[in-house]
Amino acid sequence: MRWTAEEADQKIEEIIAYHRERNIVSMVVNPFDTPSDLRKRLERRLVLAGDAATMAHTQLDRLEIPVNPQVEIEVMDGYNDESIDAMLRIMLTCFNMPAEEVSERRASW
Repeated sequence: MRWTAEEADQKIEEIIAYHRERNIVSMVVNPFDTPSDLRKRLERRLVLAGDAATMAHTQLDRLEIPVNPQVEIEVMDGYNDESIDAMLRIMLTCFNMPAEEVSERRASW
């Protein structure tokens, strides 16, 4: 997320409202997200679900969540540069990550 401090709280409310209609809320915060206090803002509104700053809606065990049978999960070889680059292209596209962030994080992946 790339929000200004002034717009962050409103954006959080919009995301919560959107997901509340669908009975889910999950947000992941990383060091590149802005504003810098985004994690604390989210913690005021959601439940902290781990030290990775993942926020999740509670009582998900009561929901019937549909599964898409066309989705395939593939275990990637974390030592294969081609596999890592393919995964990073997906991250860049799906999460709208800036290329410089992907480059900086590549070594940790």
